[in-house]
Amino acid sequence: MQRQLRLEREYAARATAASLGVEIVTEVDRKALADATEPVSAHYRADPAVKALVARIKAIASVP
Repeated sequence: MQRQLRLEREYAARATAASLGVEIVTEVDRKALADATEPVSAHYRADPAVKALVARIKAIASVP
């Protein structure tokens, strides 16, 4: 039930955004994005707390 409600709201929000002229991007070149944001990412990873948080997120993301 929750998942269905969330999907309905997401689709409605996308439709609203699109009707206002927002371009909805569904295919992302992850490598290009990572390359483009690397300087900002490196800046924040210099903070030990952020570095630890990123490591935790990556560990969770790699769990099947």
